[in-house]
Amino acid sequence: IYSLALYFHIDRKLSLHPTYRRFQLVISFLLTTFMLNGIFYYCYGYTYLHETYLYHIIRRDARHNFSPYFYLTYLRPNNSLLPFITFIPQIFNTLVFSCRLYDRLELCLFALTFSFVTFNKVTTSQYFLWYLIFIPILLPNIYLKWKKLFLLLAAWLAAQGWWLYHAYQLEFQGKNTFAQIWLASIVFGFVNIIILCAIMYNYRQIVPVPTRAEKSESDKKND
Repeated sequence: IYSLALYFHIDRKLSLHPTYRRFQLVISFLLTTFMLNGIFYYCYGYTYLHETYLYHIIRRDARHNFSPYFYLTYLRPNNSLLPFITFIPQIFNTLVFSCRLYDRLELCLFALTFSFVTFNKVTTSQYFLWYLIFIPILLPNIYLKWKKLFLLLAAWLAAQGWWLYHAYQLEFQGKNTFAQIWLASIVFGFVNIIILCAIMYNYRQIVPVPTRAEKSESDKKND
């Protein structure tokens, strides 16, 4: 999901026109990908391909899943189109964020990861770590008051708590709370979208001020 953003960012230009640096990026990506996958496929065969790639395309998880798609999976477990339909929002978000945010790479990578997890057909708690690791990098540039940041965090935790309460009733008390869990999943998804929009809208990248030595070096180049 990062490939297109990195392709644009490396030359700071929203264009598919190949350059030498982009050629290096693509070749290094292809060589690394094929080399590593070739080694592991040689060691483990089809099992490696299935567990690494194919399983995640056809995966269905109607339990322990924060995604609203879990309820559709529960009601239509044999629907062969559902796993592919769920990729549409992720592909759309990847294209939009890569084109709009490539010049602010740290924000772009966060938005890509956050949206990918939010709209994934399977979302479990460990997936949150994928985008939380970007927060320390982004936080100095997020121009929001601490009260608003606290409210966003509280909403995120409260939405999870509501979901976990109904999930506990289902798993440990045997109550039929699938509809309540589905509603909590939708609310949690909306909270995530609000948080993502708030961060993107209030993000201001700090431009480093050049030192005197850098200024004089730049002047020499211009002369």
